[in-house]
Amino acid sequence: MSIHKQKALLALSVSLLTVLVPTLHLTPTVHAADPTYNVTTILVGPAPVFDVYDPVNGNVYVGNSGSNTVSVISSSTNTVIATIVVGSNPAWLGWDPANGDVYVSNDGSSTVSRISSRTNTVVATIPVMANPHSIEFDFANGDIYIGSGSTNMIARISSLTNTPTFIVVGIGPFHVVYDFANHDDQHCCRHYSGRVEPPHRGLCPGEP
Repeated sequence: MSIHKQKALLALSVSLLTVLVPTLHLTPTVHAADPTYNVTTILVGPAPVFDVYDPVNGNVYVGNSGSNTVSVISSSTNTVIATIVVGSNPAWLGWDPANGDVYVSNDGSSTVSRISSRTNTVVATIPVMANPHSIEFDFANGDIYIGSGSTNMIARISSLTNTPTFIVVGIGPFHVVYDFANHDDQHCCRHYSGRVEPPHRGLCPGEP
């Protein structure tokens, strides 16, 4: 199956869940924990700030802002199986279902690290705007979108070529999110202007 068919199938599946889940009138329940249940504490790097799960290899990736590293935790053994050096102050992580890799926004070095989930090594360091923050995958075009904590730009990174392009928006688009209803839009929260921009076809409109 081609990558385009895989992405289309994935987008369709998520869209169906988005439509069907609100129609299920589920009764919230609370279950008592088993007395023998234990919480496992896993030592990672200093100042862990964000994590992401890879459903393909079953690992959890944790960004450690205090050591500029990412800890890879095996969900089957609850142990750290790799420690990956990335850029300065990793702030956010995202998993790309198109290529299976993990992306890390490095707030202190204005870069995005792409980690191969097969080898747990950095395969690309992509320069972006200052203070890169949230990471979101676009199911329609297969690209990665990166928010910024201080600039008026969002970075769009090709999953195929690692090439960034930049979209001008309002100041401080900390967070970006994919809109499954439209299938092709990324919405961005503009922290300093108190607004949310619903862009068209993955592009946020700029300020007049």
